[in-house]
Amino acid sequence: MTGVQTCALPISLHSAEQDRQTSQQACDHAQHALAGWLQHDSLAQLRQHWQTSLAEHSRWQQRLDLAGQLQQLAQRAALLDSEHASLTPQLATQQAALDTLRARCQQLREQVSDKRQLLAQEQRIHSLEAHRATLQPGQPCPLCGSSAHPSIHAYQALDPSATARALADKEAELDACQEQGQHAAGALEARNARCQQLAEQQAHTAQALAEAQASWQALADGLAPLAWQHPDILQQHANTARQQQAAQQQRLQAAEAAEQALKQARDALDRHTQRWQAMHAELASQHAALTHAEDRLNSLLAE
Repeated sequence: MTGVQTCALPISLHSAEQDRQTSQQACDHAQHALAGWLQHDSLAQLRQHWQTSLAEHSRWQQRLDLAGQLQQLAQRAALLDSEHASLTPQLATQQAALDTLRARCQQLREQVSDKRQLLAQEQRIHSLEAHRATLQPGQPCPLCGSSAHPSIHAYQALDPSATARALADKEAELDACQEQGQHAAGALEARNARCQQLAEQQAHTAQALAEAQASWQALADGLAPLAWQHPDILQQHANTARQQQAAQQQRLQAAEAAEQALKQARDALDRHTQRWQAMHAELASQHAALTHAEDRLNSLLAE
């Protein structure tokens, strides 16, 4: 080894020592940073804290979502109940009106039937007008043989056309009544169908509401049974849980980054320490060789 190399080695050893000290400082700084984020917890415990906060935030969000469903179902149930309650008396009123129309139609049918019979009789009597004209007081009737004709003047006063007009009026009245009855029956049928539909919707909504309430009881975990009626309070809890989860996530990420930085710093310290140790050993070897050479030279000179 030359003298230049021998002189350069202490300089390189000094540089290696500086690198080792710098790496040690970086390692100490990373260790301190990691300890600040861990705060007496391990990295595994930090991950558990983050997972716990994540699950808690998820539970509060589920409660908030379920509370919204419960409110919608409760509002729908109230609307259906209100509509059904308003339809019930209307059904009774419509049924009573339809019964009245049916009774009136039956009366008109009977009146029409009576007037048709009356018109038929009057038309029959009127058709015998030629025979009545030949009847003489005290003379026998060629049809019935009676010599008394007490109703001849009454028959002459009959007016079938007036009876026909009265029959037409009653038939028109019956037609109008029947048409009203058909409209009333149709309206009642439609309202009954709506009531049936409402009943089915009420049953479906009641079942959905019961299932949602059962889900709420499973998620409530100590909350009041009707806490879902206060979404503003639930939202506050959800916001707090979200903030805590974000803080735990930030702490975990920072701790993981600090752990990675510490690992890199330790790796660098190991490399610089190994380099320093190698140079120190080389320098010691050189010193030993130089001492041996000097001893050898002195021995030779002494001879």
